[in-house]
Amino acid sequence: MLWPGSTNFLDGEGPGVTRIDTVAGEAELADAVLPVVPAAVLARTPGRWDTRLPDPAIDQLWQDAQVGLARQLGAPLIVANDSGHEMPREAPALVAAAIDAVVRAVRDQAGAVALDPDRVGSVGGRIVVTDPG
Repeated sequence: MLWPGSTNFLDGEGPGVTRIDTVAGEAELADAVLPVVPAAVLARTPGRWDTRLPDPAIDQLWQDAQVGLARQLGAPLIVANDSGHEMPREAPALVAAAIDAVVRAVRDQAGAVALDPDRVGSVGGRIVVTDPG
């Protein structure tokens, strides 16, 4: 349920409900000092939530935050074609391909992750941010 005037929403109702404050989360990430390491950002399919879809503006804010994180890390952003929050279970081949690319970058001391768009596509994703600059 959206709270008027904010981007907070409740993930479910009743005891044990999760309150998500996207603005506070975004501010915390913006202030974070991120390590300079090879990385890849994986994002769920736009509009795919484990519970009912909140206001579409919340979904767009989340997707925009993933773009910002990728740029802040100097990393590619991979968006799943058909996965929600539980990507290791819902898109295991995509997660494995991203991990493999990060491990290769570390082993090769490349400094940045290189991804093959065809391989990413074949395992259920698409590269959204390729130029993190």
